Amino acid sequence: MSYSNTVSYNTMNCRENLASLKTLDVIWCCGHPPDITESVFSYDYCRKTSRQLCESKLNVLSWHDLDFGFACSADEKARFFLHYKELGADCLMIVSNPEIVISPAAVKKMMQTLENGVAVILPVFNETSNSSQSANMPWIYFNLSTYLEVSEFMADINKSVMLNGIETCGTEITPENIDCSCVLIQKEFVENFISFIEHGISLQDALTSFISYLVSRKLCVIETSALLHSFSGSYYGGKRIDLADLVPDLAENILDVGCASGGFGELMKTRRSDIHITGVEMNSILAENASRHYDQIHNNKIEDIHFKTTFDHINCGDIIEHLDDPWQMLKLFYILLKKGGSLVISIPNAGHWTIVKDLAAGRFEYIPGGLLCLTHIRWFTEKSIKEALQEAGFDIELFHQGQIPPTPCGERFIELLCDNNMGDRTSLLTNAFTIRAWKR
Repeated sequence: MSYSNTVSYNTMNCRENLASLKTLDVIWCCGHPPDITESVFSYDYCRKTSRQLCESKLNVLSWHDLDFGFACSADEKARFFLHYKELGADCLMIVSNPEIVISPAAVKKMMQTLENGVAVILPVFNETSNSSQSANMPWIYFNLSTYLEVSEFMADINKSVMLNGIETCGTEITPENIDCSCVLIQKEFVENFISFIEHGISLQDALTSFISYLVSRKLCVIETSALLHSFSGSYYGGKRIDLADLVPDLAENILDVGCASGGFGELMKTRRSDIHITGVEMNSILAENASRHYDQIHNNKIEDIHFKTTFDHINCGDIIEHLDDPWQMLKLFYILLKKGGSLVISIPNAGHWTIVKDLAAGRFEYIPGGLLCLTHIRWFTEKSIKEALQEAGFDIELFHQGQIPPTPCGERFIELLCDNNMGDRTSLLTNAFTIRAWKR
């Protein structure tokens, strides 16, 4: 039987049971994380959190944590999916990206849209390579509770986009840029999907081929109101334009502490090819990735490096909160700078409303990245970071309070504290500080 005949037949069958899509089976592809602390934590956190959320709010009949990597044969994959026909749920959700968090509100929205007679539903994400699946979020969120708030708000919006080759969000949809991190498939179409697995390709490629096949048949929909969160974006490769803009024009010898994959160095070399940049990165995988953008890379703790020179400028973006002794580190930065040299740091604010609100509710939950990143072990407010810099000998020239409008729940919480003289609005709204200081 040809693919087109199979899909047409299944479409007619599934329309008879549109109102019955109430139950869900989940396949979570665990994968193998890179040897990076945040990534290892992310794989485990996302799986456990998503399962707990979904099983508490949805009718999940079964949840399967499986390793569908390149080492798993097509026959083994196909056998499982054939077995799925006996599991009994109305639809199957396949998660091929182990670094996403799934909101129950988003899944409910996807299931509702699936009842319109299509084969597959795709969600939108906070970060994705496919602009058609890039979420238009009404607010920026910082932790799990605010993600769920934003996701629930978006799920109330009735809007979806057909994957039929038309222009959507200003970008032409093509099979090549579809994000298959999470797909929801009607049960009647699972057997069609199995045929693509049997071609001997990876699960990710099978999903892409299957969905691409459905594009021209208008059987695949992007549900733009279903927001999933991805931790697999540009956390390690950000160029930090905000920090690069603060490098003095006369700085020629620059030290970048915690350079990750080298985004900052790449940007600086593009702007000024004549400068000399030294990078410090503890993780060997990230250090190797960064090496092509730096004149020199130290794959070590900065405390254990014996530099043979001093620097005109030190860049330290979101690093000192990860250190055992950031106060001593600031003093080391002072020593490593030439007289008149500059230091730029960015650091999260421990007084942000999302942290305060969770603490007031008895919660303090580490996440793979962001304000409550699990590797944050030191915490600063505006007062305490200013004191630390001044005690190290620095003169603070610029102190920027980064602020992003709060969610509706956040605004009510801030107003409650401030109206009762229990909080400072500026501190509660500030999620991060960016500082430039000089060696006297």
